[in-house]
Amino acid sequence: MSIAKISAKGQVTIPAQIRKFLGVKPGSQIRFVISGDAVRIERAPQGIASLKGKVLVTGEQDFTTVRQQTMGEVAHEIASELKDN
Repeated sequence: MSIAKISAKGQVTIPAQIRKFLGVKPGSQIRFVISGDAVRIERAPQGIASLKGKVLVTGEQDFTTVRQQTMGEVAHEIASELKDN
């Protein structure tokens, strides 16, 4: 178990062994997932390549429509996670 101190600005330094375990480096993004009375730290998908396969494409589509659909799906997933907590 690792322990970290919260700064006056609410910042925390993630211990080296946790960063190594998650495979994160400076500039990487992480996300915090609330589950019941616990919070899980996960490596966040990086860049546009992480969106590959998120939207089923059955023919030609314009990017704006695909982006709006994907943003709606992600918002729905986040709302579901928050509701479950």
